Parts: sequence; C-alpha cells; structure tokens
Amino acid sequence: MLTKAVCENLPDNANNGAARHFEKLLVLFGRATATNPSDADTWRHYATLILNGTVKLDAVMYQRAVQCLQKCYQCRLRAAAKGWELDKKARGDLLGDLQALSKVLLSNSIPTEPETETFLKSALSSLRLSLNTFSSRLKLAMNECFTPAIQDDLLHDSSTVAELRCTADNALNA
Repeated sequence: MLTKAVCENLPDNANNGAARHFEKLLVLFGRATATNPSDADTWRHYATLILNGTVKLDAVMYQRAVQCLQKCYQCRLRAAAKGWELDKKARGDLLGDLQALSKVLLSNSIPTEPETETFLKSALSSLRLSLNTFSSRLKLAMNECFTPAIQDDLLHDSSTVAELRCTADNALNA
C-alpha cells in the first residue's frame, strides 16, 4: 500500500503528495531486503517503486529494478512447495514474476547508455533460461496430471511461457 501511495503520489490529509517519501522508501526497501532477503513480495514492491517512482530511470536504477524482479522470482521459486506446477496460485505467481521481468526487459523505456546493452543481453539470457526451465516443469506436470481442468490450465500457461520465450529470443537475436 505504501509503494502504491508513493508511486501514484497520493495526497495525505494535508494534501501533500506521498512521492516526497520516495527516497526514504528506497532506503527502507534496501534495509528490508538486506534483513529478509528471501521475501519475494518485498523484492517485487522494491522493483515497482523504482520503476514507477518519481525519479528519471537511469541505467543504475533500471539495473537495480531488473535485479529486484529476478530476485523476486528466485525467492518465490525457492519458497514454492513441492508440486507447485499443479497449484494454480503458485504457478500464477511465478508466471506473473516472469511476465513482469519480461515486460521490463522488453520495454521501450530502457536507458540507452552503453553499459545497459551488455546488462540487457545478460538479463534476457537469464530470463530465457528461467522460461525454458519453467516450460519444462509445466510439460512434466502435464504428463503427470490426469485432471482435465488442471491440464487445460497447464496448457494455457505453457502457451504463455512459449510466447514470452519467443519474444525474449527475438530480442536477443535482434
């Protein structure tokens, strides 16, 4: 809620915008992620704050946001219970993290500094590897599951992952 208030510059009861707390909230998220580095939601909110914050997105902040999203996915995957592929919510959360990462890496608002291109190629390659792994896990789950509704969900998610992978491949080969 605090991240949303700062990102949207919502006014308080004195009609002062919440965006004035941006720097303090960045410091707070830095401390929170250092104290509890395995909380996926904290990493996701940290990335959201950076990407939707009030400052111009430079190469350093862009890279930090991407790293926060990568860490979010890794934490969520590590915390997922065995058989997460068959759990619609867990699978959806993980897929949502990959979609958010893909959206940021393929957006038109990427800073154009030279060091960003190397970072971007590396991050896209990492995304592609995560998508390949996710896709493989979904295929294994489809072979083990005999419930038609779950198989349909798995098939839908597989096609979403395939689209993301194709987009990442195109960006890497461009």
